Amino acid sequence: MGLNNFCSGKNIDLIIFNGKLLQSFFKRDNQNNIIYDFINNNIVDGLVIPSFLFLFRESMENLLKFMRKFKDIPVVSLGTSIKDTINILVDHESGMRSICEHIIVHHSLKNILYLSGPREHPDSLVRLKVFKKVLDENTIRLNPGLIRYGDFTSQSGELIVRDLINKKIKFDGIIAANDEMAIGAYVVLQENKIMVPKDIIITGFDDIDEMNHLLPPFTTVRQPLYEMGEKAGELLLKKLNNEKIPEEVKLKTEMVVRESCGCLDLSFKKSDKKNIYINKDKKIHQSFFKEKENIIPLLRKVFISDNNFNGSDSELLNDFYDLLIRDIFSDNNSDLFVKYVNNLLIRKTIAGQLNINDWKQSMEIMKDFIYKNLYLESKALSQADEIFYKLDLILLRFIQRIESHKNFNVNRSIWELRQIIQNIRSASRYSELRDILVDNIKIMGIKLIYLFLYENFFENYRTPDFTIPNKAESFVTYKDGEEVAIEKKYIDTRKLIPDEVFSVNKQTTLVVFPLRSEFVHFGYVIYEISKLENFFYEALTEQISSSLYNIYQLERRKQAEDKLRNTLVELQELNNQLHNLSVRDSLTGLYNRRGLDLIGGERFDNINDELFAVFFGDLDGLKIINDTYGHNEGDYAIKTMAHILLNSFKSADVIGRFGGDEFVVIIDHVQSEHDLISITARIHKNIEKFNKNSGKPYNLSISFGHSIFEKDTYSSFPDMIKQADNALYSIKKKKKPYYVIIKS
Repeated sequence: MGLNNFCSGKNIDLIIFNGKLLQSFFKRDNQNNIIYDFINNNIVDGLVIPSFLFLFRESMENLLKFMRKFKDIPVVSLGTSIKDTINILVDHESGMRSICEHIIVHHSLKNILYLSGPREHPDSLVRLKVFKKVLDENTIRLNPGLIRYGDFTSQSGELIVRDLINKKIKFDGIIAANDEMAIGAYVVLQENKIMVPKDIIITGFDDIDEMNHLLPPFTTVRQPLYEMGEKAGELLLKKLNNEKIPEEVKLKTEMVVRESCGCLDLSFKKSDKKNIYINKDKKIHQSFFKEKENIIPLLRKVFISDNNFNGSDSELLNDFYDLLIRDIFSDNNSDLFVKYVNNLLIRKTIAGQLNINDWKQSMEIMKDFIYKNLYLESKALSQADEIFYKLDLILLRFIQRIESHKNFNVNRSIWELRQIIQNIRSASRYSELRDILVDNIKIMGIKLIYLFLYENFFENYRTPDFTIPNKAESFVTYKDGEEVAIEKKYIDTRKLIPDEVFSVNKQTTLVVFPLRSEFVHFGYVIYEISKLENFFYEALTEQISSSLYNIYQLERRKQAEDKLRNTLVELQELNNQLHNLSVRDSLTGLYNRRGLDLIGGERFDNINDELFAVFFGDLDGLKIINDTYGHNEGDYAIKTMAHILLNSFKSADVIGRFGGDEFVVIIDHVQSEHDLISITARIHKNIEKFNKNSGKPYNLSISFGHSIFEKDTYSSFPDMIKQADNALYSIKKKKKPYYVIIKS
């Protein structure tokens, strides 16, 4: 955000190359990193690399090897000191010292669990060293068993704390080396009914957005991420202009005290009683106006990077201060200042120009300035406290409105994306996919999309002799509400982005994604960043890539039919692949709804006198898993339940994913209702076994309804599914046990 705002203010175009960590656990993520190979000095004048992120799962040696690819480009390294680059570092030591001293000295804790990051990560080493030093300074003996190493992910925090609790190892506080691990620890504490901060104090490091929205809000250390981006842009611009710059800049961190350590939220603290000065001279407030020349520059500095704060707004800061002083010394408690701020925030919100963090910071500056530098008589002090308390409530209300509006927009974007994804999935030709994208771009709210396809698609690029294809063909070119013609149909990939993408009089922020399946690479897509959430662009890119892969497979089939009509073996193989795409669910590998309809209808038509049953199951609590732990965890729950069902039924039984969290099982040769009871018991036994050993913060469960077919009872296979679904609904509604028998 800081880098984007800096570039916007200086009319500098910004390109974001959306790769992943250099060594991801997921093969698909590794394929994403082809995007880094496009970076060259024909495309960018300078480069900002968040090197501290790469070091999460990468050695310094490999990071340096990666960065040598950009030796001809001025580079800013964020968070890690790299030779021959501009380094913007963070003072981890002071931030970690503040939080360690707060927990050890202020809260008098001694038996503290320390969740460290990776053993060799530079930030981990510094933060752990400070923790040990503060223990030593306070003559507290270090317990090596309470120093545990994670990998900066919430999952590692969960695993560590769950292991300690299971082993009944006691501790009265947790200091985590980052927020993600603190959140993971918090999840396990909740599972075990351990209250924060009543039973255990917990703190983090980074101050990610989630920390202020947890219950209770988390005490942590705020990293200056905005300032890092802003400073990166500033120094890189000076470097390009041949101005003298320091090789290294270190930015301060700040402890943010909230409630997870047992303190109240100090972000809106009351006045310091030591500053009270009783003076009966009512004219004392006149001297406050003389201090305006000192406070106004401080307030203006808050908004200097806000592109929505203009000259006229700057003049409002004078009224801002004058009204506050008048209300502090007012006899009739008019609340003019509070009303003024409220109305100003409303206008900014309507105009889409409200940066709530800037306004909150300005209130903090105003409050600290008045309490620390000026002296108030008792009545004025009381009124100042009351004013700042009301401002706290107003800002909280606006934060809630912003979050609510953001959630509304996210939900709306998700709904629109789902509709568009359905259309994209239906494309069977490249021209059809192109038309679908063009027709829906405006609906999606995308300002700009340029999509290019390689002349020849290729597979895994991670080979020693790999080079980026020289040319790519324009597939979709859309900007500002309409299709645009570009000068050349093919673009030199060393240039990557056509000149037409950039506006002469307007700064442009772009993000570039590769188009690829797990191994096949198709091209790349460029978006202009707008108010859409980041996940929207990534999800849309994934669906375009998936559709390209399906069309690619269809094209391969056509080519095989045209060229190798007599090679029946190869043709049959391709047909099987395409058949599986249509009848198999891509997430679980089970039959999809179409496959179930085909097989179920066939068995229904051919049934004789034997019993024939249909199970209809619904995975319990999937929405809670998705909302709490993310959609990746929800996908894991679905795949796990599919695996459990495969192990619970016979190989001859047909198991499918009907859609979302619903499963259908077709069972032949049922002898009696007792068979179904045995199957249900076997399913729940396998689920209990998984829940016991999974280490997950939730338990899987599934509710079943079923119908048994006897000759001439049902008119069709869909009718049987409907009856099983009705049975399931009854179970869910009445909260009955996991199954109910429907005798046909």
